[in-house]
Amino acid sequence: MKTIDVVLPVHNAYQFLVPCVESIYAYTKDFRLIIVDEDSTEPKVKEYCDYLVGYYPDNLLVRTGKQKWFTRASNIGLQLSRSEDVVLINSDTVCAMGWLDELFAARESFLSNGAREINKGVAIVGSVWSNESPLRYQETFYNREPNYVTGHCLLLNRKAFEDLSTRRGTPGLWFNELEQSQIHINSDRIACYDLNKLGYSTLISYKSHVEHHGGKSWNYDLGTVGQLKLSDVD
Repeated sequence: MKTIDVVLPVHNAYQFLVPCVESIYAYTKDFRLIIVDEDSTEPKVKEYCDYLVGYYPDNLLVRTGKQKWFTRASNIGLQLSRSEDVVLINSDTVCAMGWLDELFAARESFLSNGAREINKGVAIVGSVWSNESPLRYQETFYNREPNYVTGHCLLLNRKAFEDLSTRRGTPGLWFNELEQSQIHINSDRIACYDLNKLGYSTLISYKSHVEHHGGKSWNYDLGTVGQLKLSDVD
């Protein structure tokens, strides 16, 4: 497998960030980490991010001067990526063995079972939360084509998102950051809907397990996020 870019938006939460990064390094080969540090105020987070680019010189680190919230932070990292497929992952996750291989395997399985001829390709493959217990899913449901995939860990295809962003009229913005409702919590869902309309598939791999602690890296409440204005994240 070619080197893949892994985009990691970060905002404080040192106690979750370290296990996340350690799990990526433990269970992933041939990758480059692109860290978007969103105005973190915890000194340990800043020091750790500096270490990740000092010790691993291929990694990239971008620091924003103001909290941009998840959609814009994701776009910043994705714009710096160069690989054909890119992973976008939350910093309060922990990856299990085989997490990335299974994302690719789910896509290939879906395409090899006849789907290759009926759509434009697979734009997104998402992981299940490992704390949902993989035993909940039958082996026959190796992957599905849902209406949307939640965004704690996503394998994204560059060509599909370039197509989407161009048609949307915002070339280069993988996720729509111009709509107030998508500044933080809805951009992944809307992207899936829009990609489905263009003929792309969105999948979940039930063999790719990534534990998600659910918003610990952002400490937001939905009422506050719902009141955000675009000027708040410029």
